[in-house]
Parts: sequence; structure tokens; C-alpha cells
Amino acid sequence: MRRAAGFAIVSGLVLSVALSAEAKTTRDLTYRSDQIWNSAIRFLRVDLKYPILEKDKEAAYLLFEYKEAGHSYAATLELVPASAGSRPIIKATLNIGLMPSYVEEVLLNSFLRKLKSDYGEQPAIAPPQTSPKTDGAGKDKGKGDDSGKAKAALKASEDDEKIVVTGDNPEDSVAQEPAQ
Repeated sequence: MRRAAGFAIVSGLVLSVALSAEAKTTRDLTYRSDQIWNSAIRFLRVDLKYPILEKDKEAAYLLFEYKEAGHSYAATLELVPASAGSRPIIKATLNIGLMPSYVEEVLLNSFLRKLKSDYGEQPAIAPPQTSPKTDGAGKDKGKGDDSGKAKAALKASEDDEKIVVTGDNPEDSVAQEPAQ
């Protein structure tokens, strides 16, 4: 009986350690890789005063000691290049061993605030560009006989002029007096 209880306790401890070691928190960043790397070093070493144990810019990782309540925990920050559509991004993955994932969330959110204060708003990930769908004859599908030329009307708020854009070239715009 004791043996079964001891086995259950040890199994539970091993399972909980294994599960917590798997916790990783990831964010997609669109800042330039050199901006992210430099801010990560300053954030961990200067702002938080965590010892950086190892760093390798080419391999895109930092090993550091996360300190909380007098204890130290092994931690990694990986900054791996990736892409979102055609735009390059950096996947920032934080892993703090033996700590719950919310600790990683808080630390990564603080790092994002650091990046924003250093470099401004994160550049948006542009949606993938799509080319117009054409039929076999090169005409836009569903557009009728307008040969794919864009037609739009914009109002210039500063001087109440109406700007009419016709054709594919915005330089062909014509300023007109508003109709009364």
C-alpha cells in the first residue's frame, strides 16, 4: 500500500514538472530583428537586472536567470525569424522552467511595452496582396466592359474640393468645385 502511494506521489511530481517545463509563450513581432535583439538584451540585463548566462544572435536565443522571491529559474528567450504571408516577422518564445505560463505572459507583455517605448507602435502585418481575377481574355471577371479601370470619388476636407479619380493612375485626378 505504501509502495503504491509513494509511486503515485512520485508520478504526480514527475508529471507536474514535465508539464510545467513544456509551457512556452509566443508572440509574433514585426519590429526589425536588430531592434528586437538589442531591446531584449537591455530589457533583461539593464531593466530587470537578470543575469544573461548565454546569448547567440545567429542562433537567435538568450539563456538567462529569472529571479522571483529569492529564487532563480532557468529561462530562455528565442527570437526566431519567420514570415506571415510575404512579410518577415520574429517569433519571440519565452520559456521559464518551473513557472506557470502567466509569468511568461507578464514578462513578454512587459517586453512588448519596452519595444513600443523604444521604437513606437509595432508595424502592422499587411494582408497578403491578391491579384485581380481575370478571365481568359485578360478582362476582370464581373467588372463588365470598364476594362478594369478604377473609378472613385474622394472629398478633400481641407478646401471642400471634390477629387475624381478615374483610370488606374491617381495622377489623372481632377479637382472640381463642389456641386451646389
